[in-house]
Amino acid sequence: VYGQPATLSVLVTGNSSAALTGSNVNFYDGGTLLTGLVTNTGLGGTSATFTLAANTYSVGTHTITAQFLGNGSYAPGTSGPLSLTVGKGVTGTTLVPATSTTTYGIPTNLTATVALSGNDAGTPTGTVSFYAGATLLGTGPVTAGTTTIALSQQLTPNVSAYGVTAVYSGDNNFATSTSLASSITVQKNSVASSLLTSPATTASLGTAVVLTATFGPTVPGVGMPTGSVTFTDTIAPTALGTAVLVNGVATLSTSALTPGNHTLTATYTGDANFSGAAPTASLTVNTGNTTITFTPSLNPATVTQTVTYSFTVSGGPSQPTGSIALNDSLAATVCTVAALTPGPGSISTGSCTVTYDGIGAGHRSEEHTSE
Repeated sequence: VYGQPATLSVLVTGNSSAALTGSNVNFYDGGTLLTGLVTNTGLGGTSATFTLAANTYSVGTHTITAQFLGNGSYAPGTSGPLSLTVGKGVTGTTLVPATSTTTYGIPTNLTATVALSGNDAGTPTGTVSFYAGATLLGTGPVTAGTTTIALSQQLTPNVSAYGVTAVYSGDNNFATSTSLASSITVQKNSVASSLLTSPATTASLGTAVVLTATFGPTVPGVGMPTGSVTFTDTIAPTALGTAVLVNGVATLSTSALTPGNHTLTATYTGDANFSGAAPTASLTVNTGNTTITFTPSLNPATVTQTVTYSFTVSGGPSQPTGSIALNDSLAATVCTVAALTPGPGSISTGSCTVTYDGIGAGHRSEEHTSE
């Protein structure tokens, strides 16, 4: 086979009593003169064995002849042809994973070594291809007998281990070979996550708050989580909505947050390659500012006259609710509106009636602002 040295010998027999001496024999591969030291290991007398030093030969079938150059006693002569067949050298491929357990998206190396059999000589070239079953993971050139590729996203997390093999392609001189299978388990990658709000820390009642959740692979992992994110508010707890991840980012806008301190959560349950996460953010929502306008039905009013006060409450993000107490200049409650009536838009109205008794400085239209 290729890489194993071969020694060529020819027996020359004379037909006279003259001795065969010296080393005057050439060996040919087809029409090509083979170089190397030729020695005469003669049997003495009229017979001698001429031997060409060991050589290696290329893969294929070679036609070898020996030519006796002649001497003072014998004329030149050529042997009959010898067919020498050289097969490809035998190789053995060994696969050495960097680890038997890897995480999706985090690179790890697969290294294969191509070795020769026994005392064979030469340097294998070509490529090594790595497979998980019938799935090609990657191919790399053989350099100084080894090939290495990075395994990152080629294998997805699975409940069972993968059987990975390395296949040497062979070249003009060396035969192909396949390694034994190595077991590799791939687990899900964790995610780095965050939740941001805009406004960042404080919002007014009714203001649109934008929630931005970001999920990405743990460094140095690659790939991007997919799926959807559910946003919740822990005050109720209330589900605020769901958004689909786009390049690892999910965004939701809401105006439904009530006054108070909120802990907001973005829940991602994971996908086939990434585990879940639930980042949180804190946000304080302040109450809205409203304006109260009231108008008396009579101004001025005389004693015993009945005066109806009409109230309009506006300025909030929605229709205000609650009650109103009307006080006179002595801080005494004159009348109350037990429950406001929702009006158009973000306005609520109400009214109450009082009979003027002549005590105090009278009543006038005023504007009051409350929070």
